[in-house]
Amino acid sequence: MTVAELVEKLKAAHHRADAIARIIGYIVMIQRMGWDKLPLNRTARFGLERTLRLLEIDPLTIEI
Repeated sequence: MTVAELVEKLKAAHHRADAIARIIGYIVMIQRMGWDKLPLNRTARFGLERTLRLLEIDPLTIEI
């Protein structure tokens, strides 16, 4: 899936522009740093994992 396809999927689900930008930003960070080095506490990491799982997004397969 490309970033453009991801943005269209998120727009179709009625996500706001700031939420879309945040999700794409986290995907870029995950690809560059890996899950282990993300600067998130346990609660924030759980919320991010849950959000990506609910949206059926695998951050490592997104083509940037």
